[in-house]
Amino acid sequence: MMLSVCDSEKYHAQMKEAQQVVAEKTSALEAEAYKTKRLQEEIAQLRRKTERMKKIELAGTLDEVMMEEIREYKETLTCPSCKVKRKDAVLTKCFHFFFYDDDMFR
Repeated sequence: MMLSVCDSEKYHAQMKEAQQVVAEKTSALEAEAYKTKRLQEEIAQLRRKTERMKKIELAGTLDEVMMEEIREYKETLTCPSCKVKRKDAVLTKCFHFFFYDDDMFR
């Protein structure tokens, strides 16, 4: 059974309409995903602020809180295996830290 030119044009128009609907829905979905990501980042930031305020309230002085935060950051930059070497290199794609040992790459 052969399709007539009229039927072919009709199916072509329906296909274009369906593609347009898919493009619109995809765009709307991407916009919502962007909004969701931004809101999650905002929630994380507010949680960090809340934790910091709780630490200040419990510690009594801002200096104590700042010293504790500095200690935590230094701990993050120290090798988890040997606890001595400092991480001094960063993978720029994923921002993972590691220590660059010259002997390792020779």
